[in-house]
Amino acid sequence: MLIKLFTFLFISFNLFAQPFTPGNSYFGKNNFTEYIAGSLPIIISAPHGGDLNPLIIPDRTCNNPTTVRDSYTQELIREIDSACMEIFKCHPHIIICLLDRKKIDANRDLNDGTCGNPYAIEAWNDYHNFINIAKNKISTDYQKGFYIDLHGHGHAIQRLELGYLFSKTELQYSDSVLNLPNYVNRSSIKNLVSTNKNNFTHSQLLRGDFSLGSILVKNNYPSVPSKTIPFPLASEDYFSGGYNTSVHSSFSGGAIDAVQIECNYAGVRDNATSRKNFARALVLSMKEYFLKHYFIESDFNKCTGSNGIFENESHGTVLEQVYPNPTNGKFTVIFKQNSHEKTNLIIYNLLGQEVLKRNFTSTQVTLNLPQSSPQGIYFLVIRQGEKIETKKLIVSFNQH
Repeated sequence: MLIKLFTFLFISFNLFAQPFTPGNSYFGKNNFTEYIAGSLPIIISAPHGGDLNPLIIPDRTCNNPTTVRDSYTQELIREIDSACMEIFKCHPHIIICLLDRKKIDANRDLNDGTCGNPYAIEAWNDYHNFINIAKNKISTDYQKGFYIDLHGHGHAIQRLELGYLFSKTELQYSDSVLNLPNYVNRSSIKNLVSTNKNNFTHSQLLRGDFSLGSILVKNNYPSVPSKTIPFPLASEDYFSGGYNTSVHSSFSGGAIDAVQIECNYAGVRDNATSRKNFARALVLSMKEYFLKHYFIESDFNKCTGSNGIFENESHGTVLEQVYPNPTNGKFTVIFKQNSHEKTNLIIYNLLGQEVLKRNFTSTQVTLNLPQSSPQGIYFLVIRQGEKIETKKLIVSFNQH
């Protein structure tokens, strides 16, 4: 029964004809793209964090491509999903390109991003279709929302770089210039400028007291642009935002605003603790940003938590903790102390195939996946008497 359930959930499907349950993962053709459905007015995508290298897609060589992977952004985006569940009690919309950047660049146009390979084209289309599905859902439920394209930079200065489609030279312009209509119309937060609750100007939304960068600075993550760092200097590296930020933001129409967040490595992506801490700070910053500019607290009552097979661990009746997660294959499972029943644990892969099975009565167990297990997503299905609980497990061999 469980195998049939997992197989049903994770086969390829007609994207736009499918109902989406918040918290559940859905995959495009060949499982090259993952969409974790959400119910918040937040979309977050990670185009360069994948590590799949299928032979059916050759390495890109067209147009002098950039192929460096944004290390740990896939792991970081999953932490952000968990932080949203903690703070909002609901999931954002998460889109992840699981292919290595050598095979595809989902933050480029179709030709540059795929070099014409048909399998890469399918994955590219799935990735952007998932973003459009999320945008349509938010437009229906909230009428407006926010999109973050998540990246990692290797620049010398350890700070967040927020890209609103303006170059570092343009960010050095005065507030009065940035508030001119021609600059507002080129902004990835174009809709917010005309609809924000407190009538802040464009420049104030870019780098004022209540800009996203300034809120992140207040939460101990240096950011540019912000009130403390209003623009990068001419000699400093900076990413201004790319294809995704342009195409999926209000710059191209609609009421979904956007920013490209380039995350520094030290203290943000470098280890599991950094990723967890930053994810929580980012979600808290987003909540403050939303309440200041977009919504009132009761608007978030529209969202619904995961009601599918995935339950956040804080809502479970059996499971206390699984760590580390992501893992390199070795991990510990801790159960709630008030139960002494026999526990049955089965681990499935995405195809619904049983990978590992254990029975025990202890409240803590350390497990190792078989050495042949590839990187990717697995599911722990835990049964105690009549109680059953499911937990997603991420396996990545890049863990420290």
